[in-house]
This record gives sequence, structure tokens and C-alpha cells, in this order.
Amino acid sequence: MCPWATARTSGPFSPPPVGYRLMPAALKERFAAITVGDPKDEATLVGPMSSERALDVLLRQIEATKAAGARIVHGGNRVDRPGFFLEPTIVTDIDADNPLYQEEAFVPVLSFYVVDSEEEAIQLANATRFGLGGYVFDADVEHARQVATRIEAGMVYCGCPPRNGSSAGARR
Repeated sequence: MCPWATARTSGPFSPPPVGYRLMPAALKERFAAITVGDPKDEATLVGPMSSERALDVLLRQIEATKAAGARIVHGGNRVDRPGFFLEPTIVTDIDADNPLYQEEAFVPVLSFYVVDSEEEAIQLANATRFGLGGYVFDADVEHARQVATRIEAGMVYCGCPPRNGSSAGARR
């Protein structure tokens, strides 16, 4: 079986299997370079949370996730500046008993999973009761579209982030 890496934000990602064990480190490097700040500034990629309450809920969620055995690869802390900013965060080693497995963590939190097959990646993607949207990354766009039709989400983007992606699939 070919190993697959899957990540969930509010919906799932299914990156290709090549280099899956290196992905958290590569993602950490990219997340560390993300500019957090004023959304009016063109250099900003991540703006503030909507409120102090929203930030506090997310920080508590991250703490509960760690307490349940998940590993924070990057971030997970409030940014030291005025406002409701959270470092872009990568979480891995999330098992089915971890609260994050079924809770929706809003950006900037990425949940990263490693599975053994495409079928297992699809099952993981569909294991959430949310499913607002997701992503399928594959060098073969037609294959990505076929996988996307099996994911139960409002929108599934194929091959790239939403601004440029094509979509398929629908939440039932």
C-alpha cells in the first residue's frame, strides 16, 4: 500500500504520497514564513480572529488537543501584538479519541494526518460531521476530481488553493 498524507482544516486535504513524512517539516517552514497582521496590508496572509472570545476558544481547543496526545509542529500561541492573532498552527498525531478529530478548528490551524491508502484518506475526510470544504492535491487533476467526488463536503477544490482550484463533490 502506498502511504498518503491527509490534512484537515475545516475540510480535508489529500496530498500525494511522495515525501509524506517530510511534509510536516516542509509545512512548518512555510507556516513560519506566513505574515500575520493587518488584513489591509498586502503582505499579510493571516489576519486576526474575529474577537477575543474566538481566539480564547481556539487557544483552549489547541490546549485540549495537546492534552489528548497530539503534537503541535508549529504555532499554537497567541501572537504578541495588539489584537486577536494566533500563530499559524500545524497539529499532527491526532487519533480518533482526540477532540480535534471531530471538532472544527478554524484557520489558522491545520490538522495533519498520515494514512495508508487513498481509501483511508477518503474515509478520514468523510469522518467529520462538518464538511464545509476541502482540497485534493494530486499531479493528476482528473484523478483528483475523481477522489473529490467521493468526499462529502460542500466544495472540494482540486490541485491548488480555492482562488485557483476547480471544485467537485457535494455534502449529502
